[in-house]
Amino acid sequence: MAQPKPSDVPAFEIRYAETEQDMVAIHRFLLWVAKPAMHCPVNGIKSLEEIIRVVRDEVGIMAMVGDALVGTMGIIKPTWWYGDEEFLTDRWHFVLPQYDGTAISQALLDEAVKIADGAHLKFFHQGRARRAKNGVYYMWPRIYGGGSDKT
Repeated sequence: MAQPKPSDVPAFEIRYAETEQDMVAIHRFLLWVAKPAMHCPVNGIKSLEEIIRVVRDEVGIMAMVGDALVGTMGIIKPTWWYGDEEFLTDRWHFVLPQYDGTAISQALLDEAVKIADGAHLKFFHQGRARRAKNGVYYMWPRIYGGGSDKT
């Protein structure tokens, strides 16, 4: 599918997921849109419970075009395995394929960075896994905010 030109991206808004309907919409969206990136079969109950947990206890954000969900990011606050410092990272970050690399995807990332800055934490954006010719998957995370000197 061809990437839309910036002028072709419809008006959208970023909002926080709050309701049970939002949680169900995110789950349905991810089961469809994230499927090519999944590395194991879906456990429907576990996946829905994790979306509920993130929206209820952490942060779920949604990109909306009118009433249609076109992108979402789940943001979690873990600590390092070796220390007590907290940081934020994306649990998921997906948009409809036609909006990948557009202002809609960027707005979800910008909102996550804004949340991290407000909490005085770094945001580690995991990015996407890319498969090399040798079959190995690579990820290039980026670090935002918190006075980070690593990118």
